[in-house]
Amino acid sequence: MAKRFEVLVHEYHTLVISLIKRYYGGRFREQADDISQEIWAKLWESFKKNENNIVNFKSYLYRTVQTTLWDTARALEKDPGQLDDEAEPGETPNTEQAHQRMALEDLLSRLDEEESRMIRAHLQGFNNAEIGMLLGCSEGRVRNLLTRIKKKLVLWGGK
Repeated sequence: MAKRFEVLVHEYHTLVISLIKRYYGGRFREQADDISQEIWAKLWESFKKNENNIVNFKSYLYRTVQTTLWDTARALEKDPGQLDDEAEPGETPNTEQAHQRMALEDLLSRLDEEESRMIRAHLQGFNNAEIGMLLGCSEGRVRNLLTRIKKKLVLWGGK
């Protein structure tokens, strides 16, 4: 069990760090390693109890990252003195933006691999032809799938 978890840590550690930095616009860059350790400790406890019940580890990981960051943001709102002294002058955490990013990331984590890659490429500014070349499909397929993906996201986001 520990070996399997170690493989997951190795596979997803970079993703966890990037999510922490992305959600708060780099505000937690100095605390990213500490927050990451907290996330992995929570995941380890859950993994020990529910190893066979965790069907989609990546979705479970996203949810744990989100809840941990929400807890961290709430703690910082209560005590702004906890913020890192090395932060840029005048930089404050935008909790609303962070919550929106986390909500979007949660929605994107529900998509299958192809849909996720496609919408992420679209959000990064690639056009349909470029996405088709990247993913090895036609521009028409990209256009159709993006329309379906956007409808899914709107439906899921309304819940």
